Amino acid sequence: MCMDGGDFKYFISAFCRNYNDYVQRGIIPLDFKEGTRSYESVYEDFTPAQEKMARNLYKNVCAKDNHKFPLTEDREDDRSFIARRKISQEDFLALKQVGKKYGATVNDVLVAAYFDALYNLAGYNPDDSVTISCAIDLRRHIKDSSDQGITNHTAFMQCRIPRLGDDIIETLKYVVNSANLFKKDKFMGLYGLPLLRFGYRILPHAASEEIIKIGYSNPLLAMSNIGILDHKALTLEGHEPTDGFMTGAVKYKPYVLLSATSMKNIITLSMCVRGNDEDKKIVERFFDLYEESVKKLKNS
Repeated sequence: MCMDGGDFKYFISAFCRNYNDYVQRGIIPLDFKEGTRSYESVYEDFTPAQEKMARNLYKNVCAKDNHKFPLTEDREDDRSFIARRKISQEDFLALKQVGKKYGATVNDVLVAAYFDALYNLAGYNPDDSVTISCAIDLRRHIKDSSDQGITNHTAFMQCRIPRLGDDIIETLKYVVNSANLFKKDKFMGLYGLPLLRFGYRILPHAASEEIIKIGYSNPLLAMSNIGILDHKALTLEGHEPTDGFMTGAVKYKPYVLLSATSMKNIITLSMCVRGNDEDKKIVERFFDLYEESVKKLKNS
């Protein structure tokens, strides 16, 4: 709630930089960005007409999709755990080439593999339409975000495929088409913000929860590509990290969030789940299938 993945990366890098400045050169005080944390910064660079439109986007665009990750029902032995799997440098570079070949971003390729593995894991009907919500950085609407404080400027766009492709490349093309449709919208990610403001700043909390449920729903399936962790920026007194990853918040069943970060061209996929030993096996099976999907993409 204090900061999103982008600003958490900044926070950790700033910590390392200030540590090195102090220990090696005795430099104080800390060099740390300050500024507004208000979500309203996303409206500042719009024209008056655009801002008026954006401030009236009460309807959330989250797709109503009941497809779930196949975890067990809640149990007394549920505990929070982190599961992760690495994609090698060789495979990551191969995925980049696949993306270039089909006009897809790295995120598009990762999402396509997510869909492919999930249909197999959960046994969805191949003709079912499924939606995965992808985290987006709302700083895209701010021309100069250097004066922003440490905050949370994250929202979701819905990546919907009409069916599982006959092969993984067809699935990738569905992902690219869906993402491109959202990217054409100049208000991408801003839908539902006025509703949240209305609910949590104007109404009593008990009432706000019920009102927000009418127009806003959390995605059952989500992905956050947090991006590159710069190993040089995370160096402490000349010692570079040998490994590292960031992950999202712990999700309670039936919600799941797949997070992705990369360091030294190695991707780490992770899930934080409130579950039991059986759920751990299910998540590990998902990662096995994900690796198989990566191989399909490499060999396409």
